[in-house]
Amino acid sequence: MRKAVAVLLLISYLWLIADGLLGPLYAVFSEKVADASVLETAGAYAAFLIVGGVLHLVCGKVADKTKKAKRMMLGGYVLAAISTFGYVFVNDILGLFIVQSMLGVANAMSSCTWEGIFSKTIKNDNAVTMWSLVDGGYSLISGASVIVGGVLVTLFSFEVLFIVMGSIFVFASILIYFVQEVQRSPYG
Repeated sequence: MRKAVAVLLLISYLWLIADGLLGPLYAVFSEKVADASVLETAGAYAAFLIVGGVLHLVCGKVADKTKKAKRMMLGGYVLAAISTFGYVFVNDILGLFIVQSMLGVANAMSSCTWEGIFSKTIKNDNAVTMWSLVDGGYSLISGASVIVGGVLVTLFSFEVLFIVMGSIFVFASILIYFVQEVQRSPYG
């Protein structure tokens, strides 16, 4: 496996670790800390999805036009770190909506650009294997992260969980500097 592919996979896996630590605990957090109802919790999560979904389209176009996918991906990871640290300060539904919306922006900036860079970096003759590492890694890492997140909250607190998550995003952001973008010719 080429170094560039390994670094990209590590960056993606770090996102999955940080994201998976909260996973199903999100509902518990929003009810306990933000005092959100079930409907408000669903609304805040929907804000994440809708903001991210709309901005994916924008970010993809901007990254393609400006040829700045790596910078946009870095910005997404930095914003994910800031947003995740922001969970520490959430104590009401408005704060939860703000953090969730910021994470939607971060996801839009980082995921489409990561996928674009990854697609250009892998070789065509092993593309299926490389994408299986992405998808298989997603399931394995997310599953393990959910358990670790539950342990962290049980032994410590949500604040400790969010600090660990944010720190993982910071580390992943640093690793983005080691990504070399490959510019493929449209002719092969």
